[in-house]
Amino acid sequence: MEMIASVGGWVWGSIIAFIIVTILIGALIGWIAGSITRTRMGFWADVLVGIVGSIIGGLLFALLRLPHSGLVWGFIASVVGAVILLWILHAVRRPHPTS
Repeated sequence: MEMIASVGGWVWGSIIAFIIVTILIGALIGWIAGSITRTRMGFWADVLVGIVGSIIGGLLFALLRLPHSGLVWGFIASVVGAVILLWILHAVRRPHPTS
């Protein structure tokens, strides 16, 4: 029974570490994309843009048959996806003049 408890603690520790690392990397990617597009956002917006941008970039690079796995290519794909996401958000939020 003691072994089951120690394995359960290890699993929860791994999940918490994964969440913390995801938040930090998402924030970094979002911040870089915001710097490229000259968009000022808060920490949690950077996290969200970084995570969603990573998904977009990974899918886009996979569809274009570009390398998208590994540390360097995964990071590049994530930043590209986050920049695309910010461009889309700017296009949607931009006020259009009425004629």
